[in-house]
Amino acid sequence: MKWIEPERFYTVYETAAILNVSRDMVLRLIVNGHLPAVKYPKAGGRGKNVKRMILGRDIIRFIEEGKAA
Repeated sequence: MKWIEPERFYTVYETAAILNVSRDMVLRLIVNGHLPAVKYPKAGGRGKNVKRMILGRDIIRFIEEGKAA
């Protein structure tokens, strides 16, 4: 896990690649509270879509807890 930078924010797609799961699975983990994420409003603040970013240390913690697929 040395290649995961603890202080860097990762996108949902990057997190999915790290955990070797689908993008939808990462979103479910976020919604169910297993993986914390920071939500940013989409450009202009319009629409329902939000940008979610996951901190590297949270990904490391998640992997170490053995919840990753």
